[in-house]
Formats: sequence, C-alpha cells, structure tokens
Amino acid sequence: MDRYDRHRPLFGEEAFERLRRCRILVAGAGGLGSTVLQLLARGGFHDIYIYDDANIDLPDLNRQLLYDTRHLGRSKLEVACEVLRDINPDATLHGVPERITASTILPDVDIVVDALDTFEARSVLDDLCHGRRIPWIHGGVSDFFGQVTTFVPGVTQRFRELFGSMPSLEAAGGVHTIYPPVVTAVASVMASEAFMLAGGNTGNLLTGRLLTIDLRVNAFECIELAPPR
Repeated sequence: MDRYDRHRPLFGEEAFERLRRCRILVAGAGGLGSTVLQLLARGGFHDIYIYDDANIDLPDLNRQLLYDTRHLGRSKLEVACEVLRDINPDATLHGVPERITASTILPDVDIVVDALDTFEARSVLDDLCHGRRIPWIHGGVSDFFGQVTTFVPGVTQRFRELFGSMPSLEAAGGVHTIYPPVVTAVASVMASEAFMLAGGNTGNLLTGRLLTIDLRVNAFECIELAPPR
C-alpha cells in the first residue's frame, strides 16, 4: 500500500508526477495555512516552503488545526514543520521565519498560496508574484464569509485591480471575528486549486472567477471576473 493510493488514480500517473515535482510556497501558517499545509503534505507535494513569523495564541486554536494547547507561545513555523513531518516524512519542508514584505525575494517556486490575513500583505504578495510571473491562489475569510480565486499573471486581473484599496480592520481597532468552519471550507478549495494547477488540470481552475462562500446562509456563488485591462 502507498500513502497516495486513495487519490493518485484521480490524477493519473503523469499528472501526479507533475504534482510531486511542483515547488509550492504557502504564505502564512495560521487559519487558512494550517489546513492548506496539511492537505498539501498529505496529498504528495514534495517541496513546500512556509513563511510565517508569528507565535501561537489561545484564540488561534478555534481554527488553526495544526496546533493545540501544548503549542501555546511557540513559533507557528516551528510547530507546523514538526507536525507536518509527522504527517508525511516524505515531504521536504523549507521554513522561513519571516513575513512577506516588499523586500522579500521569493524562492524558485511554481505556485504561491496566499494564507495571509490583511489586504495590505496580499497587495505586496501580488507585486512579488506578478514580478516573477508566478501563479498564486488567493483565499480570504471574515465572519461567516470566504472567497477564493487564482491569479495567473498575464491571464487574469491582478489582485490590486480586482479589490483595489481595502480598509484595514486592525487599523480601525476592530476585532477580526471568524467562524471556524468557513476557514476550513475556504482552505480546502485553495488546496484543491493547488492540486489542479500543479497537476496540469488548468481548465477547471478558478482563474477569471471568484468563488464566494457564506456559511451563515449556506450560499455558494461563482462570479465571472473581467479579463485583465
């Protein structure tokens, strides 16, 4: 038996080998990142880069599924790498204890996953990926609501074009409330986008489309987006 036997046939050998060779970066190891990282490691991604510089706090535990009370106060990056190695020792994890900034030099990766938590940070990631022509998967959550889309430089609008300038909740002194199931739902779709993109199933990606999820009313909608200007 192979650890990938339950899903490898869904890809086919050629597509699954492409996935195995894919180098992927996850920006953030918090709520979205916790589920995305687990699914990538369990699913067969070999080279996974993780960027995060935060520690684990008690309110994180309602949705950050890599961590428990034993890990409070520790580095998310350190604990994430420990847990993911236990999940799949075959995965090669490259932990970077930094947050993404305008001066970040991205490693040589094929896909970037946005598991960040502010529009400002995502705008920076947009610039970095656009400059390197790296496709990236965006996911965001707030309250009961979530959204996912995949940006491909030259093919789709940029993040900045689509969302413009959004106010910072933290700057306004607000509390960022999160319904735990919507985090897992959005992260699962993001991981699925990564699987399809890495395996070459690009025809079914959320490129040029924005999937929105509202679990308060169990509403799912896919919105067609305008092409790049």
